[in-house]
Amino acid sequence: MTKLPMLSLLLALLCTALTGCIPAAQIQHSGLQVALAGGESVAPGKYRPPGPQTLRVQPPQHYPYSYALWLPEGGTAQLLSYADAGAGATSGFALPTWQGDADVLVVVSARPLTFDSPGEDRAQVRTLEAVKQLVIQATAGLPAGDWGAAQQHYRVAEYAALQLDSSPSGAKVYLGGAYQGITPLHLRGLEAGDQQLRLQHEGFEAYDQYLTLQANQQAEVQVALSPLPRGVLTISSGDAAQVSIDSTAPDGRHLKVSTPFRGQLPAGAYQLAVRQLQAGEAAPLAATLATARLLVNITAGVEVTVACGVQEGHWQCHQ
Repeated sequence: MTKLPMLSLLLALLCTALTGCIPAAQIQHSGLQVALAGGESVAPGKYRPPGPQTLRVQPPQHYPYSYALWLPEGGTAQLLSYADAGAGATSGFALPTWQGDADVLVVVSARPLTFDSPGEDRAQVRTLEAVKQLVIQATAGLPAGDWGAAQQHYRVAEYAALQLDSSPSGAKVYLGGAYQGITPLHLRGLEAGDQQLRLQHEGFEAYDQYLTLQANQQAEVQVALSPLPRGVLTISSGDAAQVSIDSTAPDGRHLKVSTPFRGQLPAGAYQLAVRQLQAGEAAPLAATLATARLLVNITAGVEVTVACGVQEGHWQCHQ
């Protein structure tokens, strides 16, 4: 048999001890390979209409019988027709034309199988769990190792691409609330239609925009981020101190500085933690003095001054 490039599939049948299960030991056959063929793939498991045309199967030699149960989202399971390409060639199953999500469960066996649904109309087999029950019934009584299975999920839809840049670069990109990466960023395999875009960059205002992505086209977006309003924070102390400055905002700024300190910070609330430094060292003394904590509010265009010192064995700070 000619060996073709194929994807090893996730063997994803889960076992439930009390309900009759497909044992993992029986489905983990490294020799079972399946792959979607035909159609235009834009990303793994994503296809433009009309979608993949064939499910190619290369079972191990000791499994001469192959079956495929196809389940479209919201539809009824179908036992696909087997198409043999001839001796020495990879065989496969013809896939129905479909738009949306679909799952295919491939079953290989050393003996012929019959997929019936006793006591239940086949038209009611509309979930992946129900399909797995058909497999359980078809393989009941077979010795361990006489059959195996693999599952493939794919989606057929209209897709688009997006090229995204920001000034400055390094902004976090979210689409529909899901993190995508950091600018500059090129995304493909995005479903056409409306998408909610959000960019976040430390020290800059968050950017929000609704995009309409056109099928089979690439959208290009360039965003100039606006700096957050800034104020000035000054921290002084009689003894050298290490100061942690933590923004209370989500994804806010975190700094570690030494006194004396003066710098600009985006407007907002910050939690300060002040502790002593040993002379000539970059690390604080081991808990010899209690840490002082102070909440400060930075206002745009305003300088906030914090003075710290050691009193009665612990640090104290005030504005």
